[in-house]
Amino acid sequence: MRTRNTRRKRRYPRPYPDPWGSRRGGRQVHDVWITNERAESGAEQMVEPMLPAPVEPTLPAPPIGQLPLTNPNTVDPSPSQSFFEGAQHFRMRDFQYFNANHVTVNPPPVFEPFHGWMLLIENISPNALHNSYARYDAPKCDEGTRVEAIGELMDWIEDRDGPQRLLCMTGAAGSGKSSLQQTIAERCAESGILGSAYCFSSTDPTRNTTSTFVPTIAFQLGSRNPDLKQAISTVVREDPVIFKKSLQTQMNGLLVRPLKRLQKYTGLDLATFPYAVLIDSLDECEGEDRQIELFTAIRDCLLTSDLPFRIFIASRPEWAIRTALEPGGPLHGVAYHILLSDQYDATGDMCRYLQRRFEQLSVRAGNPHWFTKRDIETLVESGSGQFIYAATVYRYISARRASPAERLKIVLTWTSHEGQKALADAAYLLPIFWTTESASIDDEIINFSQNGGWQKIDSVHVQYKAHYSSLSNKFGPLTKGLKKRNPAVVAVMSTFFNKWSREYEQKKKFLQSQQDFEERRLVISRRVAMV
Repeated sequence: MRTRNTRRKRRYPRPYPDPWGSRRGGRQVHDVWITNERAESGAEQMVEPMLPAPVEPTLPAPPIGQLPLTNPNTVDPSPSQSFFEGAQHFRMRDFQYFNANHVTVNPPPVFEPFHGWMLLIENISPNALHNSYARYDAPKCDEGTRVEAIGELMDWIEDRDGPQRLLCMTGAAGSGKSSLQQTIAERCAESGILGSAYCFSSTDPTRNTTSTFVPTIAFQLGSRNPDLKQAISTVVREDPVIFKKSLQTQMNGLLVRPLKRLQKYTGLDLATFPYAVLIDSLDECEGEDRQIELFTAIRDCLLTSDLPFRIFIASRPEWAIRTALEPGGPLHGVAYHILLSDQYDATGDMCRYLQRRFEQLSVRAGNPHWFTKRDIETLVESGSGQFIYAATVYRYISARRASPAERLKIVLTWTSHEGQKALADAAYLLPIFWTTESASIDDEIINFSQNGGWQKIDSVHVQYKAHYSSLSNKFGPLTKGLKKRNPAVVAVMSTFFNKWSREYEQKKKFLQSQQDFEERRLVISRRVAMV
């Protein structure tokens, strides 16, 4: 029903939503608002037109060749003030406009030296650090042992005015070099004088060559001084292939020149700089020529008079270090040489070590008298001064889920066999006490293999390998279950056992030929005498 004051109008759908909400009782029809409010006189109110935003004409784009050259970081304001060109049906409230003729956008700063430091980290060996996770529970001197050797080493390191700033300690495998290195590293770290430490390992590809040596040393030294860190980072950023250059070039670029520049321009006090540099197991670095190159680089770069470093190297007396220390070698006359096996008798330390450790096992053994003083003396005598032999014996006797007293009897029985004492200096390399009763035999074999045990056995004299190769029948049943779980380890073991058997056969043939030669010589001598 129509009324006198209303009029029917055609309704159109609302094409756009109202962003500010509808007016009271109103609706939007294209560009006008229609309200339902009526004045007191009953007439309909006038509609309010909504005009589109003014559109300014745009200029045609110039040809590409005529485009002006501008700074990409500078915003060139357009002469037009139209923001939403061609837009319709919208309103803007409380809008403020500022005309800026020159607006420059600065990108966030890039800390470029940080990039150099990250590149350095990519070329280091974290496993070579003295406190790395890979060297968890690293061997170190037991309390009250190696007191004389530790005292001499620390006195040498702390004597910064000493004439010789390089110390080379050599000793047979198992003489305690790594234990002394670890102990010295921890003590230097506690006193704040440890600059860096690097431990080579023949079984770890990240630290069995010299490729990561200089970057790792530079990383540790830079981590202890922010200015040196930034200087090293700058060098790497400017020369990212420095890690592929010679050792001497790396030492000069990453260590020597940055230190001298800081000393000259920033007043770096080298007297307070951490100066102790420790290098362990150098003999496990691949390539004897590379070892000689390292000795030469250390002599020419780090032992100069204006640098503070005192360097402690530990190694077995292999060809490289022996040649370097001999007359004509790069270290002759500049190194203080300690013969660990000859200058220090480890017998007393081994006795104290076993006595203390066996006393700790008394609770588990259930008998405080489960061992005697004579037992300890027998074990120490069998070790022939090799400290690691005593450590290996204790590891076997203290194995979990085993009786210390029963295992001690097995060790004493083994050492009493004829001919075994002659093998004692190398016996620690071999897990001679592995038995099928061991609950963790597979884990022990894997651990021994991963720590380079078979490679170390291979480095001993060939006459000892005769004994090792004869044990291949014993290891057959031990590795029966391991073949399925870790065939790679068993394959490595078989390779070494076969190699030792061949070497022993060659040794026997050589000895036999010598014996035959002597017999023929004697026969000829007798015939000549009879004539």
